[in-house]
Amino acid sequence: MDSPIEMAALGRALFPGMLYDCRNDSFIPGVTLWDSKALKNGLSIHEKPSSDFKISTSNSLKEKSNLLDVSASLKASFLGGLIEVGGSAKYLKNDVSSTRQCRVTMKYSKTVRYEQLTMSQLGKITYPQVFEQKTATHVITGVLYGAQAFLVFDQSASKDESKQDIEGTLNVMVKKIPSLSIEGEGALKLTDEEKKTADKFDCTFHGDFEIKQNPTTFLEAINVYKTLPELLGEKGEKAVPVRVWLYPLIKLDSKAAQLVREISVGLVSHVEAVLELLRKVNMRVNDLIGDSLLDRFVDLKDKLVEFQDKFQQYKAVFEKAVSRVLPAIRGGGEEEQALFDILQHYNTSPFTQSKMDKWLDEKKGEIKVLRRYADGLKDVPIMTTWELHGVLFDPEIETVVCFTFTSLQYEEPYLSTLTQCLESEEFKKLEKNYSFSPKEESQPWFTSPELSRTMRRNLELFRGISEASKNQTKTKFIVVSISDPSCPGASIRLYRRGKIVDPQFRCISKPQSPEVTDIQTNSVTLKLLPSQAGKSEWYRVEHRAVKRAAETDTEQEWTVTDTPDTQETWTLTGLQVATLYQVRYRAVEAFLMSKASEAIEIQTKPSPRSAPGKPSVERVGHSSVRVSWKKPAAVEGGLSVLQYRVEYKNSKQALWSSQLTEGNETVCTVEGMEFTEPCRVRVYSVFAEGTLSAASEETAVKEVPEPRTRDEFLYYSCRLTLDPNTAHRKLCLSERNRKVTFSRTPQPYPDHTERFQQILNVLCREGLSGTRCYWEIERSGREWGADIGVTYKGISRKGGGNLCILGNNDKSWILHCSGSSYSARHNNKVTAIPALPSLRTEITACPFPRIGVYLDFTVGSLSFYGVSGDTMTLLHRFQTTFTEKLYPGFWVHSNVTICELQG
Repeated sequence: MDSPIEMAALGRALFPGMLYDCRNDSFIPGVTLWDSKALKNGLSIHEKPSSDFKISTSNSLKEKSNLLDVSASLKASFLGGLIEVGGSAKYLKNDVSSTRQCRVTMKYSKTVRYEQLTMSQLGKITYPQVFEQKTATHVITGVLYGAQAFLVFDQSASKDESKQDIEGTLNVMVKKIPSLSIEGEGALKLTDEEKKTADKFDCTFHGDFEIKQNPTTFLEAINVYKTLPELLGEKGEKAVPVRVWLYPLIKLDSKAAQLVREISVGLVSHVEAVLELLRKVNMRVNDLIGDSLLDRFVDLKDKLVEFQDKFQQYKAVFEKAVSRVLPAIRGGGEEEQALFDILQHYNTSPFTQSKMDKWLDEKKGEIKVLRRYADGLKDVPIMTTWELHGVLFDPEIETVVCFTFTSLQYEEPYLSTLTQCLESEEFKKLEKNYSFSPKEESQPWFTSPELSRTMRRNLELFRGISEASKNQTKTKFIVVSISDPSCPGASIRLYRRGKIVDPQFRCISKPQSPEVTDIQTNSVTLKLLPSQAGKSEWYRVEHRAVKRAAETDTEQEWTVTDTPDTQETWTLTGLQVATLYQVRYRAVEAFLMSKASEAIEIQTKPSPRSAPGKPSVERVGHSSVRVSWKKPAAVEGGLSVLQYRVEYKNSKQALWSSQLTEGNETVCTVEGMEFTEPCRVRVYSVFAEGTLSAASEETAVKEVPEPRTRDEFLYYSCRLTLDPNTAHRKLCLSERNRKVTFSRTPQPYPDHTERFQQILNVLCREGLSGTRCYWEIERSGREWGADIGVTYKGISRKGGGNLCILGNNDKSWILHCSGSSYSARHNNKVTAIPALPSLRTEITACPFPRIGVYLDFTVGSLSFYGVSGDTMTLLHRFQTTFTEKLYPGFWVHSNVTICELQG
């Protein structure tokens, strides 16, 4: 190949007139074709000022080569280790060591001049013997001088941080560097948040500039960047070679050595891909080895270190083989097949990506399993076997219980295969494909469902006894790794006085909940059952009174009672009368306690003599009663009555409702009591700690019938007000929001999501449920047209369809009044109301200007009455089941007023 070549200098001292061997990309120092005087006279110098600024977020070999403008041929020599780079080109060797490492690189470059040999100089050879020596293939005829600098910013992402977010922040901050200004005394103009972010960055400098000290922080990097243009000198005298141009010697003399062929770009890319893969594998291994958990599980760490050592051996031999064949191929001594064979050897070796990734994925999975178990035992220290020996020899420790991983020391067929490969004859030169017979691999212990079940069971048992026995100073609980093929996965090992007692200790398990056989006022008798695992020697029974939430936010301490042996029944004595207790127990074996059983709740019996007298009930409102009773005849156990608890329910309620008195007064008013069904009322004495007496004798309250007269209806009267936020804009509210009038002029109401947009509706503020209610309205004006009724709050407010019209959907029930006619409507079904016989002889535009509405929510009844004096005339009744609060509402094309009633 006799064409001139342009290439990057890569920090090497390359000057015009120097000899260069493109076969191995090396320069020949001290040997030239011309003497120094001729070189100096024949040199042409031109100013070549330029500068450039680039940002890169990639750390691949390809991206690094692109930033340095390295050709494929020169890249092959670098990958094969043929050249030693310097200055800014050392950036090529700055690799990320972890997959959690985030990196952004800033490149600054500047050129100042170009120097070249003139054509007249090329014809006057002073030392022609160089051609016969065949040590060089080219002469450097042109050099571009300048300098480059790479500022590499790194930050490691923790497990809780997003690597993508950190890289984004790094990129934004680095892009700001050219525009950032340095204030007085070197202060950087950054916001507090930016300073906090910048403090997390590490910086590495690779450059051709001579600086006093390499920057290590973001602030120092900015200071260096601002001074870079000045560091080349006023006339660029400190500039270094950045790019060079080579002229083939074969064009000057046919006897000279020559570059026969270049390495094809495809092969160079293949070599680059293999080395990039090996770089990423090295990062994965570094991450795994760097896991602090492996400082305690050294068996697994040793395997990873062994793998990394073998991997580095292969990488070194691969690079050496590449460096051996490159000069031979370029000089014509070898064909490209030699490099292709090296790559083929890699493809057939056990160091391929798929095989290494498979093994590393297994190790990662194994570490995850260990991590999950370690997290499940976070209060138990993890120790190495040497640290365990220290505990066993501690004279203050009587008992040591170990949760032991038993399968970390297993044979690794893959590592054996790697050793076989590295020791083979084929590997030494990588000249031919490698054939190997991998050993049969067994299923990893951490993927076995059977072992998983055993380990989970042991973990639960170990965790139970370690938590229960954590206050025992002479007992130590430890997590450790000890190989034991007889018990794969994990076992619990028991040591006493430094000696192994049981390598597969069956921890005493959590017992079943206690059973109650008898309850008295001051005691309970329990049936205690032994644990299913381990040997129970005695029990520890624990109990505590249950405090009410209103009394305290903290739970009471457990009171402990030890049984003398494993007797089946045990009586807890000294309990308080009518008190709710939680009771549980633990099985104990040789001072190792099991996890506590599930607690049960037991209430001691109340004393019959402490119950209040039978209550008297007096009705004082449509849903209110006054309850009174006599104090208990006697109170046992030295207790004093603090207050009373009144309970009541009707025949349809499953649970009692209750209300406490303010103090120990013997009268109480109960609100919200329904009388549509028969009710019962009883009273309890309440003592300290919230304990109760026996219940009083119950008092029956008869149901209240449907009202008949207006006075009876008025007993259930309720006060209603119209809600301005629901009113259509053509409805005007007045008289303290108790009157609504149709108006052709829209009202200036503000926008509101609950306002009816097209239908002339308005609702009341009050939602009605769970009781009886009665109200009356009066109509007037414009033939007195109006709809009167109730609706669920979910009725639609937008549009003009049935979903918004009262009575035209399943959410509303109304009585339509128009002149002298009436009709009822629900879910768009209309029921006409015929003229009443008592009114047929009268001629009137509106027989009932006043309408009464009676709602019995509990029984699902909604009735409309014509009101005339004290006479109530039933117009229509809906019978249904109401499922949510009802809001009185009106469609108005006249005037409607909610009447003031005296109940």
